[in-house]
Amino acid sequence: MSWRGFKKAVDRLPQNIKLKTGFAHASTDDQFRVYENQFKLLEEEVSRLLGDARQYRTAITTLISHQNEIGNSMKDIYAPISSSLLDDGPSIKTSVPADSMQAVETYVQITNPVFQQISGILYNFDERVINPLTTLAGFITSIRKLINKRYHKLIDYDRHKTDVDKFRAKQSRDINDEKKLHKSGQAFEIAEREYKDINNLLMEEIPILIQEKQNFIIPMFYIIYQYQLEISAILFNSMEEMKKCRTFDFSKTAKQGFKEKEGNLTIIDDMFKYNTFSPTVSPSSGVMARISSLNRSKSTRSASTSPNDGNGSPRLSAAAPAYSHSRSTSSPNPAPSFKRSPPPPPPKAFNKVYVKAIYDYAAQDSGDLTFNTDDIIEVVEKTESTNDWWVGKLNGKSGNFPANYVTMM
Repeated sequence: MSWRGFKKAVDRLPQNIKLKTGFAHASTDDQFRVYENQFKLLEEEVSRLLGDARQYRTAITTLISHQNEIGNSMKDIYAPISSSLLDDGPSIKTSVPADSMQAVETYVQITNPVFQQISGILYNFDERVINPLTTLAGFITSIRKLINKRYHKLIDYDRHKTDVDKFRAKQSRDINDEKKLHKSGQAFEIAEREYKDINNLLMEEIPILIQEKQNFIIPMFYIIYQYQLEISAILFNSMEEMKKCRTFDFSKTAKQGFKEKEGNLTIIDDMFKYNTFSPTVSPSSGVMARISSLNRSKSTRSASTSPNDGNGSPRLSAAAPAYSHSRSTSSPNPAPSFKRSPPPPPPKAFNKVYVKAIYDYAAQDSGDLTFNTDDIIEVVEKTESTNDWWVGKLNGKSGNFPANYVTMM
């Protein structure tokens, strides 16, 4: 606010207080009030329509961008990777299932044209919907500022009119009263002229704007509907093309499909969480096949560990969980050999329950189990309550421990 505007606000403050407390009379214009209410409805409709149009455009842009990016990313992930175990060693190339690569290529071939088509439609959507609504919203904002200015001028008009009426009501006036009356009269004439100029302008322009509402808003709804229909048709046709690829299963909802594949995510997460191996190449298709096999046979998962080898390092059998790098001789594509870090801790079996210690506990009786914070304990027997004593196994020793000293994994 400028200094001039601040000074005017201070001058209007007494009149505003009198109006709020009922000690001053405010001039009213019933016809203008009707126009203002109609203008307020138009203002709300345009603001809501512009906001919804922008949200729709943003949602569609995010959707097609994500489709395009995930397709290209999956293509890079499934691309064969060549590497060598040693700098001077032989080159090893990982293999990718043909159906998986074909599914990715089909997805990319369908989604890339969709991205280009819808991007062009959204450009026209901006030109025919967003930009006109933005222009109209800016015009409405200017009118709203003019309406606020009218109210300010009305306050000045009432304030100076009150001063003039007060001095004219005096039966006898001296020289000072005459000077004040003359000064107030001049201020009243200026305020009256400024108020009437703005009021007359609004009384002429607002009805025209309200009449044009039917010629602008209703066709705009039709245009938005046509664009939505066109975009939905393109997306629907792309889904129909994907249904021709047998890899994509459209018989389930997205949520159902995710739940069925969620087991793979748990297996891979355990691989990174409990394994200290650091292979220098990506897993072969044999490893991925074992993960898929584990997902299809969740109810029959079991883990077995073979005796230690000559170096004292544990060696896992072919039935070991997917997060262990087994050396199965029956796999058609065995995982490449790699350098080992120090021997990892024994992996947990999928049919067993493990807990993690959150406090230290020292055995109080001979049958208790001693453990430290962050120890991983295998649960042998447990109840539904965490306030009971459970039976666990740690480092080959079994014993009782308080359940509220651990957390489920």
